[in-house]
Amino acid sequence: DFVATKNANYRKGGLIGLAAVAIGLVADIDKFLHMLVPPVLQCFDDQDSRVSYYACESMYNIVKVARGSILEYFNPLFDGVCSLFDHSDADVKNGAILIDRLLRDIVVENKTIDIEAVVPLLKSQITRNKPYIRQLVVGWIMVFKSVPGIHMLDYLPDFLSGLFDMLSDSAQEIREAAASALLSFLSDIREAEVVQFGPIIRILVVKGSSSEPSHRLTALEWLVEFMKIAGIDLLPFYADL
Repeated sequence: DFVATKNANYRKGGLIGLAAVAIGLVADIDKFLHMLVPPVLQCFDDQDSRVSYYACESMYNIVKVARGSILEYFNPLFDGVCSLFDHSDADVKNGAILIDRLLRDIVVENKTIDIEAVVPLLKSQITRNKPYIRQLVVGWIMVFKSVPGIHMLDYLPDFLSGLFDMLSDSAQEIREAAASALLSFLSDIREAEVVQFGPIIRILVVKGSSSEPSHRLTALEWLVEFMKIAGIDLLPFYADL
């Protein structure tokens, strides 16, 4: 009730209270996440930046106690963190960064996330032009790629175009992150026993005719590698190539 009030100070107090309850619940927190997470999430985009900051602080404590149980709410939480990464208030943004780091640790240690449900979210967020969000998404793609049992190569066509678009980003760190991710995936393709070349080649053909030199060059480098790897197996795609 406090979190839902029009009084900003009451909302901050409510958020502190929810965090305190989460800390007190410890092992039983998974039974109450459906009551704790939604009201805190709704304060992420509060019109008062201090309330947003308190929401970050509260969510950090909830996530810290819940650990693997929080992965049930990964998508809305990731969506919320993405929105805060571009926040004008430095404290709010730093709060989002702390949540993000903690989430990454939890995903790596639990290895139980539903990647099928997460990929569409990554696909939608990677198309955004906000540099901080782009950097966040690339970072998460590489986190999932490092988790045993998650085969991100299977989902490469979902975000390959987005990675290519980052090669021409105005920010150098975004360009470098995208180039590094692409090199890593190309290395995986070289080592993979089975690769579905068709969907990837269709994207490379489009990028190969891009007005951006970095897109064209990288697409050609990939296609040369594909020819070395697959040879005659690429026959069905020769016309497009």
